Amino acid sequence: MRKYLDQPKSTLGRRLVFQATIIAMIVSTGVVSTTAVAQAVAGYHTSGTNVRVRAGANTQTAQINSIASAGTPLDMECQTAGQTVTASGFGTSSVWDKLYGYGGYISDLFVRETPYAQFDSRIPRCGAATAQPPAPTYRTSVAVTQHTAPSFNATISGNIAAGTPVSISCQNYGTAVGGSFIWDRIGSAFISDLYVNGTPFNAFDSRIPRCGLNFQPVDCSHTLFIGARGSAEDLGSESMGTPGATVMETYLRLKLRRTDVDPGGVNYTAYPVEFLYPWYGPYYLGVYMSGVDDGTKKTLDVLRARTDGNVCGWEHTKTVLVGYSSGAWAVGNAIDQMTPQERQTIRGVVTYGNPRFNPSANGASGWTGQGIRGARGPYPDGVNTRSRDYCRQDVVCKGIVGSWAEHTRYVDPGPEVDNGVTFLSTQI
Repeated sequence: MRKYLDQPKSTLGRRLVFQATIIAMIVSTGVVSTTAVAQAVAGYHTSGTNVRVRAGANTQTAQINSIASAGTPLDMECQTAGQTVTASGFGTSSVWDKLYGYGGYISDLFVRETPYAQFDSRIPRCGAATAQPPAPTYRTSVAVTQHTAPSFNATISGNIAAGTPVSISCQNYGTAVGGSFIWDRIGSAFISDLYVNGTPFNAFDSRIPRCGLNFQPVDCSHTLFIGARGSAEDLGSESMGTPGATVMETYLRLKLRRTDVDPGGVNYTAYPVEFLYPWYGPYYLGVYMSGVDDGTKKTLDVLRARTDGNVCGWEHTKTVLVGYSSGAWAVGNAIDQMTPQERQTIRGVVTYGNPRFNPSANGASGWTGQGIRGARGPYPDGVNTRSRDYCRQDVVCKGIVGSWAEHTRYVDPGPEVDNGVTFLSTQI
């Protein structure tokens, strides 16, 4: 769940809420005397579920309450700097909010209407004034051209050298560049977010507000091809490997049959498949798994950039997911971590050389051994019935008794890639 910053500030409905202590004295006129002892600012809501309320601005302090539902109204007593908290899908912030009526603090990450990772000027500070959390730093990764709108068809207005710090005022959807639809506003111009270090790939940065421009870069009737290349393969132009690589070849051959398919490459760190072998030891397995985790997160990022309510929404999104080797593992993890609504977008899944191959689940096709890192269970919500998992006599998906050379032969001689393309073309 993303913490959006484009809520209309005029609709926040600020009001003062006074907690009064009734002085037990009724004078002869019948008037009850009250003394106000605290105040709070209302108009805020939780953005997550089961938000923990703690005794202090730190996760190490005792949990004293919890807020079950997203959208629960909150009255803010004050804000303070505390422990830096990072939560997947929410971001990172050191701001904590003291809640009126709950007796404790929650991380500001889980509040909908406040700015990201900085104090809200409408809410008083707790005690003495504290410094604002540091602003994130963004830099261009290459020399980049500026445009007057979020499109390469828009007029060129300037250039920015590689490595230049940039201040991003907002982000917007625009024309796709290297698999990313996100553009960043720098001053009065736009650059593709693909060329900015410090932001997520093909997903909005929750620390940056939306520009709110009515630019629709996506034909929602098209199917999004989410492709996660294999271990140690080059990124290629669409972040799915170079032509001839397993995932990229699947995309190119499917595109010949179905022109209504859009590329959605997963730009993640794919480590060598040899790190899976037991004799490399736990350190290298940990390195490999960090790449799989990166691929899992970015697979979800690519999906959620499309299912965002400002683009297609999950109700109008169609996807196919394709992964090879470590990319197959990442795709499987992403499916397991999706919401039921996100899984409804999936028309088909094809994986090759899967380290978590299960010969009796997820449309398994090929040899009967299980993957070198154990068998994955069936995908939930019926996705297993819309899947094909191809395994040659391959050491990665068949286990130690397989052949290393077979791990590289899904395209040539195949026929697994052709079979996968045929399957996907019937699913869309």
